[in-house]
Amino acid sequence: MRPTTSWPRCRCSCPCSTCSLRCCICWGSSVATKGDLPVSVGIVGGGQLAHFLCGAARRLGVTSVVLDPKADCPAARSADRVVAGALDDLAAAAELADACDVITFDVETVSPEVLRYLGGRAEDGCVRVAPGAQVMLMLQNKALQKQWLVRQGIATPAFVQLAGGPADHQALVERFGLPLVQKSATGGFDGRGVQIIGDESALVRLWETPSIVEAFVADAQEIAVLVARGLDGALAFYGPIGLDMDPEDNVLTTAVAPAPVSDQVSREARRLAAEVVTGLDTIGLFAVEMFVTPEGRVLVNEVSPRVHNAGHYTLEACETSQFMQHMRAVLGLPLGPSRQRVPAAVMRNLLLRPGLESLCEVGGFDSMDPRTGTAVHWYGKSGGSPGRKMGHVTALGSDPQAAARRADAAVRAVSTIGLEAFA
Repeated sequence: MRPTTSWPRCRCSCPCSTCSLRCCICWGSSVATKGDLPVSVGIVGGGQLAHFLCGAARRLGVTSVVLDPKADCPAARSADRVVAGALDDLAAAAELADACDVITFDVETVSPEVLRYLGGRAEDGCVRVAPGAQVMLMLQNKALQKQWLVRQGIATPAFVQLAGGPADHQALVERFGLPLVQKSATGGFDGRGVQIIGDESALVRLWETPSIVEAFVADAQEIAVLVARGLDGALAFYGPIGLDMDPEDNVLTTAVAPAPVSDQVSREARRLAAEVVTGLDTIGLFAVEMFVTPEGRVLVNEVSPRVHNAGHYTLEACETSQFMQHMRAVLGLPLGPSRQRVPAAVMRNLLLRPGLESLCEVGGFDSMDPRTGTAVHWYGKSGGSPGRKMGHVTALGSDPQAAARRADAAVRAVSTIGLEAFA
């Protein structure tokens, strides 16, 4: 890896291409260099998160290279280059590492072999990997992640680890009662790999694969805090953010910022998130998802070592978006201000449902209507299974109710009129 120099911090005042508001994702130097040499950042995974990360990189004058199985992945329209290869392809990972100074991730479901290879390249000083490979290996395994949380003394729902094979149903019910939650140890993403066992008749559905089983937190409110950690150890916070989940698919449908929680809960959530990210001792942006019990107790649910769907609202609502913040962190730049500039923001995911199939051939775009304070981001995916994230809508408002009405109107327009009203 070429030697890093200290980079000046500059506040860009150009209009953002996806937002009429002042510089929501352009905060940073307009050109970032290592001496006279351009910086290049590699992103493992080429989904919508990588698309927004590439946009942030470009605004910093940084070249972006994406590794994805599909050459026409959502990030292809914003990346400078796509390396077409599977996320377990060591040759493709080597090509990415050879092309980049820094490597980061838009997904944690990367093969352990590739993570170890990238970690070795980082140890040799060839490339910076952020978050670090060992942190990625630990957090991508739900059992290892939960064990780490317990060792750190961080409050989390009680759990047991299942090695695989038939489970002792009676012992699980005696320990956790019903309902209970099962999560695959590895491979889960966007609701996949999670199931709720509601009654005794459903116990036969328990997977006989490595997993964890944990207590179901009844009547809990779900929130998230996003925390960026810079190379100097500085932290920047977003949230708490309120999360609404689809009960069938276990996928996020709506994010509300700020979350409707008390000041005490907000402080505790931020304290826990800071403890988690500081304990990981690496750099980048992390999403710490939590439960708030009816009694006001805050429990860490899980940690994602990447930018997150819950933080999409930051593109329009915050001084520095989560994507720009992550880029600044992994490149070694000072973190930007994370203040939310509007009273309320509501993000609704556009999930693949009946009525949206006809829109799957529409190319990706990002559009902001300054009159209504509403943005539509369409990822340009060609299709998929029901519940797949095809895009999202973010609306700004004077309060959460006003923002929600605007978001709902935009979702209805997408479903009934189509995307031509926004593209």
